[in-house]
Amino acid sequence: YPAGTDSTVNEIYEATKGAGTKEKQLNKALGGKTATQRGFIAKRYKELHNQSLRDLVDDETSGHYEFLLKLLASPLPEAEAGILRKATKGLGTKEDLIYPVVVGRTNVEINILKKTYYETYGEDLGSVLDSDLHGDYKKVILASLQAALVPYDANIHNAAKVEADVEKLYKTGRGKMGTDEEGFVGVLVASPPEHMRAVAAAYEKKYEESLVKAAAHEFSGDAEKAVLFLIRMITEPLDLLAELFEEAMKGFGTDENALSSAVVRYHIVLRDIKPVYKKKFGKELRERIAEEVSGDYGELLL
Repeated sequence: YPAGTDSTVNEIYEATKGAGTKEKQLNKALGGKTATQRGFIAKRYKELHNQSLRDLVDDETSGHYEFLLKLLASPLPEAEAGILRKATKGLGTKEDLIYPVVVGRTNVEINILKKTYYETYGEDLGSVLDSDLHGDYKKVILASLQAALVPYDANIHNAAKVEADVEKLYKTGRGKMGTDEEGFVGVLVASPPEHMRAVAAAYEKKYEESLVKAAAHEFSGDAEKAVLFLIRMITEPLDLLAELFEEAMKGFGTDENALSSAVVRYHIVLRDIKPVYKKKFGKELRERIAEEVSGDYGELLL
């Protein structure tokens, strides 16, 4: 184990034993660690104390603070499975938590996600989402779960393939009365990033409208958010993620679950998101988050 793992495990243990939990001590132990470090800490905690860190957090904390701590106390695949569990259990489905986790992932990532979800909760992720979602949104999410991404191959993903996919996107979308959602989304979920970028550029050149605009015209609501996420995560990821953070905070009340999920999942690219966020919204991301959160939860998040 990396140096410092055992001492962090001890700090966590000390913070939770006896009456009352010492939140500040917990925040210090888990806040500011990388996903890799937290993965080691979780593994080592279980070895030394015969209890998973997630279960410990379950017993000792509650609310938004508990959800964030659980995400931090888990290796990333488990944290992502936890986000999906949160989104589908309890009252109403939280669509906004689902698409950033499921859409635009590699086949390996999707397979790890499904396996982890099953191992952690004993249910098939596809079946859970199938029964919880509906309409076009469900089509987009289930298509993304199929792990249908075709690995990039210059012999396959050539100019002719770009042209064919541009045509297909037009014919299933703007060039059709109504939308063939499965056809449109099918092209997107199968396209590796290099190919998707070429398709987006060629589409705009040919039809004088961006692929994002075309998709926004064909889909609405949560389905639109998911499809745009799929395209923009490849064509303009930092702008998209800056907006995802803002989306979690704007309007009446903050969506703490969405904010926690974003901070934990995009921790590794936060450095790159910050300047883009500032340019777009005229404020430092950290300051903006600080205005919205407070207490132990806010301290841990920041």
